[in-house]
Amino acid sequence: MIRTKNISAGFTLIEVLLAIAILAVVVSMVYTSFSSVTTTIGVSRVNSEELRLRQFLERSFQNNFASVYMDQGLGLPGYQFIGLNEDSPDGPVDSIRFASSALMMGGMALPGDLKEVRYEVLGVEGRIGDFSLRDDVDEDAGPQLRATETPLSVANLMALSGDVDDPERESESDSGFDAPTWTVPIRSFDVRYYDGAEWVDEWDSEVVGRLPWSVHVKVNFARTEAQIEEEENDRIDIEEFPDFEMVIPLPAGMGRIQDAREIASMEAQRDLQSRQLAGQQGTIQAGGAADTADGTPSAGTSVFGVNSRGTDTPRVPKQ
Repeated sequence: MIRTKNISAGFTLIEVLLAIAILAVVVSMVYTSFSSVTTTIGVSRVNSEELRLRQFLERSFQNNFASVYMDQGLGLPGYQFIGLNEDSPDGPVDSIRFASSALMMGGMALPGDLKEVRYEVLGVEGRIGDFSLRDDVDEDAGPQLRATETPLSVANLMALSGDVDDPERESESDSGFDAPTWTVPIRSFDVRYYDGAEWVDEWDSEVVGRLPWSVHVKVNFARTEAQIEEEENDRIDIEEFPDFEMVIPLPAGMGRIQDAREIASMEAQRDLQSRQLAGQQGTIQAGGAADTADGTPSAGTSVFGVNSRGTDTPRVPKQ
């Protein structure tokens, strides 16, 4: 009788180790590809969001600054052009306020109506804002660039005059609290003004008496701590290479170097002189036509005329 051995087929230890090594390589390649795709999608999403913010800021700045309006007499507080310069540990956090004739966000005013525009940075070390009429600031959210557009109605002008102790004025300006706003998380907001000779950090139309020629705006968007550390390692200067940068000419201030109040005073004086001269000419003409019906000059009328040679000759009454 012949006995046979049952030999069961299996993998050797070397084969198992080789299979595990191949599987590890394949999984590593798949994970690397998946991680790369995920990172690329995240970067593309961030870049797309920053592009959307740049386009939005460009439209807002261009429309509002290009339509700046200033009261020639500089007597109304709501029509002043005021830019303040402030700093924070992360960079400039400037504020600016002016009047504009551009269309209002949300269609809350008729075309041609004037509005007050405020750009200010809130949420920085308990800072409420230089022009803010609101107190709903979330300091935990970090620095935020807020834009507020308020119709320049009579009640809002009274609220902007600075008399906040008057309860009647405060109640009349309630509409200003419902003004449309938008916010953007940022690190810094820097605004400079060109006066025709150099760039300056602040502007007050009541002091200067006119508008700047152009406005230079720089914005750096909010970053994570890892991104900030990476920028510091790469030695990137955010003031020299900001995320958003724009220079906007102001047509209402371009080329002006004289105080608007002096120009308004000169125009008013010329207008007064023109009216006085017109009144004198009207008096002379009325006096020349004051002769009576019989041809004799009336009282107070000169009895001399002018002949062809330019000399005075007596005027002879009709017989």
